[in-house]
Formats: sequence, C-alpha cells, structure tokens
Amino acid sequence: MALWPHIDTDISTRVRALHIDTYDHPTAIATAPATWSLIGEHTDCFGGTVLISLANLATAVAITPRHDDTIHVTMETIDPVSNAPQQDKSTVTMAVVNNYHENTPEDFSPAYQLAGLVHTMMQRQMLSRETHGFNITVVSDIPRGVGLGFQTALFIAAALAMGHAIEERDSAPVRAKLADVCYLAAQHFFTCPALRAKFSAALRGQKGQLNVIDYADGSITHASHIISSATDAVALLVAPPNFNEDFSALRRRQRFIDDATKAFGAESLRLLPDAQTRVAQWLKAVHEVHGEDKVPNLIEASQWLNFFTEEEKLVTLTTQAVRSRRHKEIFNLLMSSQAGLENSYGLGSTDLMLSQLCMARGALSARSTAAGITGSVIALVEQSHADNFAADLAEDGFIVVELLHGEPAI
Repeated sequence: MALWPHIDTDISTRVRALHIDTYDHPTAIATAPATWSLIGEHTDCFGGTVLISLANLATAVAITPRHDDTIHVTMETIDPVSNAPQQDKSTVTMAVVNNYHENTPEDFSPAYQLAGLVHTMMQRQMLSRETHGFNITVVSDIPRGVGLGFQTALFIAAALAMGHAIEERDSAPVRAKLADVCYLAAQHFFTCPALRAKFSAALRGQKGQLNVIDYADGSITHASHIISSATDAVALLVAPPNFNEDFSALRRRQRFIDDATKAFGAESLRLLPDAQTRVAQWLKAVHEVHGEDKVPNLIEASQWLNFFTEEEKLVTLTTQAVRSRRHKEIFNLLMSSQAGLENSYGLGSTDLMLSQLCMARGALSARSTAAGITGSVIALVEQSHADNFAADLAEDGFIVVELLHGEPAI
C-alpha cells in the first residue's frame, strides 16, 4: 500500500476536461475540500462544539442542465489499492426520489444521491422547480469511507455548481443556508450518518485555521492550527484497507438524542436545563409505555449523556489550550477524548486497535476520525518522525494520507 497521492494538476481543470469528453462544455464548476475533526464531532447532535479542519484534498463537480428529468453522473476517484484513477457511471430519473421515505433503494448510486440533493434544493427554494435534470461530472481526490468527508464534499460541490445562479451565493447567510440544506439532504441520501459540522466547515471555514463551530448559537470562530511550525507536528490519517461498515450503533445513539430533544421541544439537549435528570425521567416513562426494544436502557442512556457532557468539557479545554498555545496539553486532551469514545460512548473497534498501534509507534496522539462510521484515526506525529511513521504503516498495508491545509468550497 502506497501513501495517498497528492495530484499536482488543478482539480477544476481535470473535471472540466472530463466533462467535455463525456458530455459538453460545463455550465458551472465548483470544488469542496476534505474535512477532518480534531475533537467534538459526536456532540453536534447534542448541540455541542466541534473543532474541525479543512484538508487540501478536494472534490470538483461540473454540471450542464438536461431537459428529460434525469440525472447522469460520471465519477472519477482514486483506487485505494493501486492509486490509479477509476470511473463509475450511474443514471436515474428524478422521479425516483419523490417517495424516498417509502422506497429506499438497495444501491445508493451517486446519481440517486445527487437526485436527492436536487430534490431537497428544489423543496428549499435553492433551485428552480423548472429544473429538469443535470449531466454531472465528479472528480475526487478524497479517499472514500475513511472519515474525510467524501460524501460531504460531493454534496457541497454539486450544490454550489447547480446553484451557481443563486443571488449572493458566496455571502455568509446564503452559505449557512446551503450548509443546512446539504445536511438535510445528507440525512436521507448519505450511505452513512452525516456529521453536520463538516458542511459548516467546508462552506464557512478558513484555510490554515481550526474552525470552532459552536452549535449553542451556530457561530464559527477560528483559532491558530496545531499543525504548524509552532508544534512541529504533522497530521496523518491512517485507515485500514478494508472496514466492515456497520452504522447501527451510531444511528441508535443519534436517534435517542433526536427523540429526547423533540420530546422536550428543545433546540438541543445541551441547552435544556438539568438535561440528564429530565431525560432519564422521560426515558423511564417511555419504557413503561413502549418497553425497551427501540430505546436504550437507563444505564446506557446515562453513559451516553455523560459522554456528551465530558466531551464538551474536553472540547472547551482543548480550545483554550489551542488559543494559549499549550500544545502538549492538547495531545493529552485528545487521548482523553479517545478514551471517552471507547468507555462511555461505546463506539469503535478497528479504530481503537489502530489508535493503540499508532501510539505504540510514537504518535503524539491518535484519535478516531469518526468512531462508528470508519475504522480510521488521525495521528498527530512529530515532523522529524513523520516520514518513517507513515512509510512503516503504509508498508503494513494501511492507507496513509498526509493532511495539509485546504481551501473552503468555491
């Protein structure tokens, strides 16, 4: 297994050429970056805070309109074994997503997913109801299924390209709305649970900064990145070549939080006074009426709520340490978060063993990229040790990606 390639040719140039070869001259082109979380990604459903970064890998989308109510997609990605380009083509009619609540397909093809995005954008008045389909070309340098936001970048780049005529498209309010619309579509048309912070970061984040997204008020602030000359650290994504995807555990936790939030009519459980006690009382009532088949027991629920509370404290401490440049403290806080993912939230398997392997090989920290979604970790490694660290893991068969700073979606 080789290190993940960083291709020099501009990705917009590549998607333009492929679109012309496959369809016609594109009407619009947009790009969106890979995203990776430092800490807090599981708290966004709780209304917590997430520290998230943009990486220099990207997805580009080129589009031309159609008039026959179909979505045609040509997608070029990188094969994780050979590192060679590979293409995939898919086509659906736009009508296939009209009743998506009742008719969920077994195969979530790119065309089906993007038809779902078009449907959602039309429902939210981000696209004209006179839209009758698109030819869509996708070129992506982001590896799939490793927690770097492959599907997020696809939706954002496609939304920006299809919505190129939106008035003041690049203004902060429109970008915030576009992030919300893409996240809404992702909840129905992603193949895995969607993380809301990735959409906000890709559209509203800044290059070379830690983007601090606080869902108590929806604000995004910025802090100096820990990947800099000040820390002499390198960020490496390390992923197993094969991962048995099973999102049921994470979906179960997210569904519980969503149900509890709706039960109290709260904006988020984080903003609900005395949340832990009140949610426990509500859950007891649910057990009495409906039993425990579709909800957690009281011990599980207590552990999950404890995790959110403790993780939010760790995020706050990490943000303070970042802003005051207490770099060694950051690595310890990240590993405390990793322990919480394992012990309190009960997520992770492959990523837990991989984290231990990375730490044994000298990483400063090694935290799950997206526990419950992927088996990968983000390893922070001293610059002087990074080349040997990456080469050894690649030789052992792992996918290794150096995470450099990336640009927000354009």
